[in-house]
Amino acid sequence: MELSEKEEERSDDSSSLSGDETYTGERNKVGEPDGEGTLESSDGCKFTGRFAAGKKHGRGTLHFPDGSRLECTWADDECEGEGQYISADGDITQGHFTDGVPTGPVRETTAEGALIFDGHYEEGIRHGPGTLYFGDGGSITGTFVEGVLDGDAAYTYPDGSQLVGEWRNGDMWKAHYLDQAAAAAAKAAQDAAAMAASEAKGRKAAAPSARHLRSRTVFSQASGPARATRRAAARRSSSSPPPQEKDGEEAVFTYDPPVGKIIARRPLLPDPYETPRVYAAPSPIPGANEGLFARRDIQPHEVVAFYNGVKIPEMQANRRPWRFNGNCIWLYGEGDEGVMIDVPLEYVPTSAYCATLAHKANHSFTPNAEYCRFMHPRFGDIKGIRALDKVIPAGTEITVLYGYSRGEGPQWYRALAKSLGLTELLKSKRRRWAMEVVARPDEEQQASEDEGAGEKADEGDDSARIAKN
Repeated sequence: MELSEKEEERSDDSSSLSGDETYTGERNKVGEPDGEGTLESSDGCKFTGRFAAGKKHGRGTLHFPDGSRLECTWADDECEGEGQYISADGDITQGHFTDGVPTGPVRETTAEGALIFDGHYEEGIRHGPGTLYFGDGGSITGTFVEGVLDGDAAYTYPDGSQLVGEWRNGDMWKAHYLDQAAAAAAKAAQDAAAMAASEAKGRKAAAPSARHLRSRTVFSQASGPARATRRAAARRSSSSPPPQEKDGEEAVFTYDPPVGKIIARRPLLPDPYETPRVYAAPSPIPGANEGLFARRDIQPHEVVAFYNGVKIPEMQANRRPWRFNGNCIWLYGEGDEGVMIDVPLEYVPTSAYCATLAHKANHSFTPNAEYCRFMHPRFGDIKGIRALDKVIPAGTEITVLYGYSRGEGPQWYRALAKSLGLTELLKSKRRRWAMEVVARPDEEQQASEDEGAGEKADEGDDSARIAKN
């Protein structure tokens, strides 16, 4: 039958196909959906696109109840070929689909277009070579097994230096540090080897790239995409990495998160990225103890230090006296769901803990740096310190805005805010760990910050800080 004849046999109709499906659109002579139409099911899913002989066939979009959608070329009711899944928050998983799920090369991006993952999928999950980029500028490249990094891998710091070694079941098991030059040389050698192998097989090698850590996605056309655990790519191994600190003369780094009240198994092994950038020393700020200083010139927006610590519930920090919260900083959540990072008093001296140094940064209402979220291969989900929009010269003290909730904060903080005319900070408000942003005072007011603007934890009094942002 000619196409024109077939078109004449179609009719527009809206009726139920079965007890739980309603179709609106073109039909063929036997009443099947055929041509453009919309199929809605009782579970809230809706397909809009082309049909042939009663089945989805051609370009179309399947909308899910949660607001996500799957755009693809369909064949015999299955998503086949190039397509993309767009989540409710706008993240996109784009690539080749087989039997309705991503299989083969896949790219994941945020709604803003930043890369999340670039690598290989198998039956709807990350499986094979790939790269993840984190929102803080770091990335990790390796092989994924059913959504989890496993085997040889390399974590890349924001400056291009690397921790290279072995990951087991999502955790860094044993890695060595390569500075920028060594990492660049290693990558060049790997790229050359990959290109040679690719040319030998008569095909061009692909260079993966990606963005921050996300959960893996399992796809189902029947029920829509189902999210697995939020951090499936960081599942914990069943046994701890070897507690060795050196392999010959070279430091060995492993996944070393806080356990209970223990901040780290190796508290005196400095972070190799942080060490050439900052150091702790006595602060010239009146009333302060130690501060954090730039070892070299720090460029605008450069991540300079990491804030690791014991994870405690927000409500636990709320119940403690100020003197026990001198190095307690908000990580995420609020109220019963809130989580804080705490550097306990016994770990304040660098002789007891120097693996990270961001907790040494003192407060200023005119800071030169800010707190940021950071996904660290050794410590996990923590915070860091990032320079603001000006160069921080070598030898300069690095300061941050603590950002206590309105009406909250130790006595020295409230007194300082009052002396600078920041009266909004003194008004009572329901306790929250993320204070609203307030206007900073003029630069000349920095000189008047002459009392207690520094770290107080060492003194053991009630003026210690809590809940820095």
